[in-house]
Amino acid sequence: MRIGSMTALALLVIGAVTATAADAAQPAATSAAAKTPEVPAWLEAKIGGLSKEQRDFLLSEEADGFAGSHKKLLQRLETKTPEEIAAYVDAMMAVERAKKFNPATDMAAIPLNTEASEFNLWKLRRPESFGPTREPGPITLSYYASGRAAIRTFANAPVAIYPEDLVAGKVDVAIVGAPLDMGSYYRGQRFGPMAMRNEYGAGGIDMNTMVNPSKELNIVDYGDIAIDNLSTERSVQHVRERVAEIARTGARATVLKKEAKDTTN
Repeated sequence: MRIGSMTALALLVIGAVTATAADAAQPAATSAAAKTPEVPAWLEAKIGGLSKEQRDFLLSEEADGFAGSHKKLLQRLETKTPEEIAAYVDAMMAVERAKKFNPATDMAAIPLNTEASEFNLWKLRRPESFGPTREPGPITLSYYASGRAAIRTFANAPVAIYPEDLVAGKVDVAIVGAPLDMGSYYRGQRFGPMAMRNEYGAGGIDMNTMVNPSKELNIVDYGDIAIDNLSTERSVQHVRERVAEIARTGARATVLKKEAKDTTN
């Protein structure tokens, strides 16, 4: 299925949304397992007054990180007196302690105001009874006989609003936008689905396969999934809900979001 030269890289065909944080569970290697670096004679002569804790930290990878490398750390210490080295080590250790989570002063999670009267308003669906009575099924928004787009949709596809439309239209593919503006490079990606709807040449015959997907599949634009731009966690959970809703009708969800390119030098 061709969605256009710029949008093809952003198209993900999914049957269910799964978590992608497997790598985050890998334990980090501890500095104790690392080989203790060799101590130059000039440094050994200056650190005799350090405690074991101070000495162990000075020779650890954490200390090297403050300078960028062990070699650069030695260069910083070479001109310092024993007292200055001790103060330097204490300062590094203080930074290491301060940068870690402190249950006495840090929030383990951002609290939500569950008493808010509009807590879930951002993702509530508009009830069908709010609109005119109609038969379920996809809605074609083009009023030109040629099929030329009048109101832009993904690949000029008909629109479906409710799961009943997907069932009645025997929809194979429901394209949805995910205008997420967090966790996706620089800001502005929330405009991606809107831009892709305006992309010229997104529909029609795919030049690689010479197949017109719209002729082979019942494809609809299922709108954008609501995003809470203050919470990636809440947004992703709702994306899962909408994808599951589509999957239960027998259709396949295709989620579109646009990644920005790095134009910096």
